[in-house]
Amino acid sequence: MTVLEAIRKIAYSGRRFPGKELRFVLDHWEEARPYLRGIIEKATEKPEEVDEEETILIPALMLLGEKEDREFFPQLVRFVSIDSECLEMMLGDLITEDLKDVLYSLYNGDLELVKESARNTDINEYVRTDFLEVMGQLYMDGKLEEQELKDFIREGIHSGEESDIIYNTLLQLIEGNHFVDMLCEVRYMYDNDLITEFFMGGYDSAVDECYMYTDKPFCRTPIRTIERLSKWAMYDSGESEIDLGKAVQELKKMEQPARTEKIGRNDPCPCGSGKKYKNCCMKKQAAEEDEVGEMGIESRREEEKALRDYPYLGDERVEGRVYLGDNYDAQAIEIDRLLYLGLMHRPGLIWNRNLQKEEERKRAYLELAFGKFQEKVAMEDVHTLEAYDEKFSIHYRCRKWLEELLDITDENTARKIRQMIRKMK
Repeated sequence: MTVLEAIRKIAYSGRRFPGKELRFVLDHWEEARPYLRGIIEKATEKPEEVDEEETILIPALMLLGEKEDREFFPQLVRFVSIDSECLEMMLGDLITEDLKDVLYSLYNGDLELVKESARNTDINEYVRTDFLEVMGQLYMDGKLEEQELKDFIREGIHSGEESDIIYNTLLQLIEGNHFVDMLCEVRYMYDNDLITEFFMGGYDSAVDECYMYTDKPFCRTPIRTIERLSKWAMYDSGESEIDLGKAVQELKKMEQPARTEKIGRNDPCPCGSGKKYKNCCMKKQAAEEDEVGEMGIESRREEEKALRDYPYLGDERVEGRVYLGDNYDAQAIEIDRLLYLGLMHRPGLIWNRNLQKEEERKRAYLELAFGKFQEKVAMEDVHTLEAYDEKFSIHYRCRKWLEELLDITDENTARKIRQMIRKMK
């Protein structure tokens, strides 16, 4: 088999996964590279001549990415800048799945070209987000200065951009790089309805993400073409079919209610202690379920579950990370945690929800927060809600939660709230 024959077989493999041919091309890279480059160049110059039956463009891009052909980066940028509909017809899901990884793997150090492409409103908007994520990865890898990235993000936020997809990605850059000093810009985007909350969550979720360190990269490298393409739906590979079968079986298991064998009071405890269940873990389990949480409103277990994504407040610290306590005092955090427990959406099956119980819980947390809020205002000599927000609010603005509490509290508390709002206008 020659390199050209291998490339042709990849191009017209249909549903068959051309693993053997891809390996052959990788093993004969210096000979294959000019052919693969030529395929991309032709698609750039004459996109109308691309055969819809061919499947070579995606493998060609992945192979160039795996081999990190950085000299080809300018040509790759020209290719992804062609007419948006033509590009989507050629690349399909690659644009939103692996293209950013290819761009990053071929990046040749020309940051201005990346910036120009991210700004270019004539380019497919998903491709523009790929360039933005390349910038995010460059910062993560120490190849882009923090201030330069922040300035570019601010420029995008205030550019008058019409695409919510771009704003969502700018938000992800702030969250993923933990730019907590840019939360004012995040608030601006939410205030001006620039963020798609259905996909990105509310401002409170954005705060959590900024303080959450998961080390998730923006771009996944190195690229392993055969491994990645073997899982694509465009190919029928034995491995993919097996994986799909397993996935179906797992889904079926999840749909079935879990069957648990009831443990009798006098049965041996399942923890292996040798004691009877009633004298061991039965008491511990009951104690855990009955133990009241720190705030005294719900069980400790429910409280901890609701605070699972709340920014870390423990004593252990990792160098280079930003913590909530670095920016806010203990009282501000205490008030914010109460608000968070009362206002943050708690996922769950809709038919298991108890709306009355949820409102009672919300009211209890917000009333407790209001009492501590009054104390904080008096102590700090704060005269307006805006002044409090600027210095002490974390997840929620004062007016938002005070108005929500007004709708559900008793008349005595409501009167105090109205007086405070009038006083702090």
